[in-house]
Amino acid sequence: MPQVNYTVQGGDTLPSIAEACGHPGEWTAIVETASWLEGLDYLAVPPGTEILLPMDWAPGPAAEETLGEQAELSGQAPTSSMTASELIGMAQVATTEAQLDAISAAANGRVTVLDAVTERAAQLGLP
Repeated sequence: MPQVNYTVQGGDTLPSIAEACGHPGEWTAIVETASWLEGLDYLAVPPGTEILLPMDWAPGPAAEETLGEQAELSGQAPTSSMTASELIGMAQVATTEAQLDAISAAANGRVTVLDAVTERAAQLGLP
C-alpha cells in the first residue's frame, strides 16, 4: 500500500493525527504501518518523529492547519523564546540557508529543532 511521510508536530497524538486526516478513531492504522510504534505512548509521540500514513490519509490544507501551527518566516525572526514546535514549523517552510542558520541559532541545542533544520537543508540541497 502506498504511504506518505508525516513529521509529528508538538502536541500531536496518533488519535489527533488520524482525526485531522479524516479518520477519527482509526489511529491504530498508523501503528500498523509502523510496527516500531507498538508499545510507545500513542499520546506522546515525540515531535520531529517521522511516521508513515496510508496514502489516502495525506494531510490536506485543512489537516495541516489542524495538525500543527507552522510559524511563517515572513516578518518573524526565530528567537530562543519560541517553542521547539514553532521553530520546527519554521524550519519546515524555510527556503534559504540564512533562514535555517537563524533557526539553528535560536534552537539553543534542542535536538528536535536541529534535526528539522538538517532535514530541511538536505531537502533544499544545502550543505
